[in-house]
Amino acid sequence: MENSNDNMPFCNNNDEFDSTINNHPLGIVMDIDGTLIRESRHLTGIRIRPHVVEFLVWCRQQGHRLALWTAGDKTWADRVLRKLCPLVQEGLGNGGVHDDCPHGCRLTFDFCWGGDRMRQERPLGYGEILKRKQQISRGVIPKNQCHWCEFYKDNCRACQCYIDPNQCFCRGSKDLRKVWYNQDEETLQFHRERTLLVENMPQNCRYNYGNAIYVPTYRGSAEDSVFAALQVYIAQVLEQYTDVRYVCKCHHPKGAHACLEQSWWNK
Repeated sequence: MENSNDNMPFCNNNDEFDSTINNHPLGIVMDIDGTLIRESRHLTGIRIRPHVVEFLVWCRQQGHRLALWTAGDKTWADRVLRKLCPLVQEGLGNGGVHDDCPHGCRLTFDFCWGGDRMRQERPLGYGEILKRKQQISRGVIPKNQCHWCEFYKDNCRACQCYIDPNQCFCRGSKDLRKVWYNQDEETLQFHRERTLLVENMPQNCRYNYGNAIYVPTYRGSAEDSVFAALQVYIAQVLEQYTDVRYVCKCHHPKGAHACLEQSWWNK
């Protein structure tokens, strides 16, 4: 499988450290449901994750670029943006000026993308589906093995391939090359070496795992402190590196790799 992280050397934090780089902004692309908010489809029922607004305010104060990218509908993403943006602007001291966030507002977030921007793999043909079923029946591959996630195939959390591979959520992924190689003005400040993809579903990051920051899915707890920890992690670690892809975000000593066991929040 093609991967934009291929041929990356093992991370060497000492070699990549640059104490002067913190003046260079990061581009932080964030998932919405389960990451910034509790999963919901009702605007009045949105529960924003604790410390998210404070995190977004801090990012803007630091000069970092922010963006939203959901696997869901773009209309839903816009509605969430219009709820978050006034809160962030209030935190920045612009309260009362931006209470009514207009459609298409880019005051807080540089862009807001929906599932239509995700990379979709070619659907399996009838013969390929039949072959997969035969392999499962013979025990060649497990029934619950994901067809699409090369790195997470045996423990994919969202896989529905056992029902129909072509309807599985994992057919889609957030390929950051669509951001980096996009010629629109909204993405010009996002660069390969300085982009973070904050996501609660690792399979969405399979083409850019070096840029990925996995967060536990938010279930609604008022005691959640993941984004407070993320702010500290970015400030003390990631801001200091010329290329965030080289930073080991899990406890394994083998460099940037597709790992479900990121442990940055426990450091």
